[in-house]
Parts: sequence; structure tokens; C-alpha cells
Amino acid sequence: VPQGLERKPLLSFEAVAHANETIFGVDHAAGSSFVARSDVDGALLWRFKNPVEFASACAVAKGVVYVPNLEGKLYALEAATGKELWSSEIGGFPYSMPVLAGGRIFVGSGRIMYGLDAKDGSVQWKSEMENNGLTSLALASDRLLAVDERGKVYCLRSGTTGPEAWPMFRGNAART
Repeated sequence: VPQGLERKPLLSFEAVAHANETIFGVDHAAGSSFVARSDVDGALLWRFKNPVEFASACAVAKGVVYVPNLEGKLYALEAATGKELWSSEIGGFPYSMPVLAGGRIFVGSGRIMYGLDAKDGSVQWKSEMENNGLTSLALASDRLLAVDERGKVYCLRSGTTGPEAWPMFRGNAART
């Protein structure tokens, strides 16, 4: 690269989701802020400040952004304005990105898996896993798959009355 033509970032934030021409992310340079920016020109659309840093994971669905902070609180923000719709305590550090299905939001925090009502954040159920750090979540039909930091895979029914959890595999998840 010729001198004077080095690339410089236009934005200084960690993008974690995209919807309706909007990029959502954590703005580490501005302290504890979650922001929305235009994907056309990078213009700041809104900023939601919090005394605690946000996790670098969020989900966007039906005009709502669901984002956890690092102290174990999950926020629902109006995607168009950044207005807080609700918040819910989810315990400790959120290792996984929230996942939405059937009017519920699922998120792992420490060794607890939560199923919350997406409309008001009320905890519908929670289930304790064997190991800490539920790092990945995925939905398959009415099943929620969760992987812990040791590679153990759990399968939970994502129903309203609570999960029925059982380990699917033991050992290294890469071999399964």
C-alpha cells in the first residue's frame, strides 16, 4: 500500500447482526454502548448505553433486538429506535448468542439454559446443564441443541412447560 493510502476503519464497533439495512453491534470505543448504524453510510441511528459492557452476540427478529450484557441481563430493544422494551435477569456471563423460535428466546448463561417469553422477558423455564459455558445454540424442529465448553451436546425440548434435557454425546464434539 502506498504511503498515505493506508486503510483506516470507517467505524469502530463490533458488528454482530444485520437486518433491514441496519447493522447492530457493540461500540467498545464509546464505553458500554450497543448501537445501530446504517449499512449504507455507517451513520449512527441510535445508541443504547448501559453501565455494564454488552456481549458480542445478539439476535434480531420482528423489529426487536435481543442482546445480553456481561453481568447476565438480557435486553429487548426496539430495532428502529433503540428503546428498551424489557430486560430480564439471566444469571451470569452469556456464552451464547440468543436464539428465537415460537415466541420464545433461548439463551445460555453459565451452566443455565433459559427459555423466556419474547414479548415480556418473563422466564418460562430454566434448566441446569452439567458443565459451564453453553457456547453454541441451534434449533432443530422443536429441539434446542446446546454445546458446552467441554464439547458435550445437549438436546432440549423447547416447549412451554420446560425442557427435557439429556446429553446426546460425550467427549469431543468435533468427533460427533
